[in-house]
Amino acid sequence: MLKNLSIKRLTLTVLLAASLNFGWGLVRGALDQLALERERLRLSEEYGGDHYTVSHCGGGPPTEIALRFWVGLFLVIGFIGSRLKGTRQTVVSVISLSGVTFIYLKWWSYVFVLARNAEIPVARINHLAYLAYGNYLDLAIAAATALLIATHLRQALQRFHEAPHGVSSS
Repeated sequence: MLKNLSIKRLTLTVLLAASLNFGWGLVRGALDQLALERERLRLSEEYGGDHYTVSHCGGGPPTEIALRFWVGLFLVIGFIGSRLKGTRQTVVSVISLSGVTFIYLKWWSYVFVLARNAEIPVARINHLAYLAYGNYLDLAIAAATALLIATHLRQALQRFHEAPHGVSSS
């Protein structure tokens, strides 16, 4: 299976999936905000206009949205790298795939940080395979990233075996 797999096509597919996932996360966040605003208005009407509500500002986007953004950015770099040739392709691909792997490891550890800080068990946090607020597309992107790493390793080993080795005797 890995033999016939095109790195360019796989990288583009993963990039498109990550972009859709990021976009859907933004839409879902906006819909959640609308639902909270509707609830605030309902409470205001029910208890009178002088009723105050308390909201929380996290100082930026939700963590899962920010992490999905970074995954997408590293995949854009990887797609650009897949268009290059030789050593430049290898260097850019290593940077890209290392970045995606690092982001997923940070995301995976984030659920444990949340549990520790909130002093609750991990099971009470919304997560999928320890990706806080993750979804199945996040898991598919992580698996495709592992497949990309395997494909790059296979190509590197193939190039290594095809290159001339040793000292020639004259």
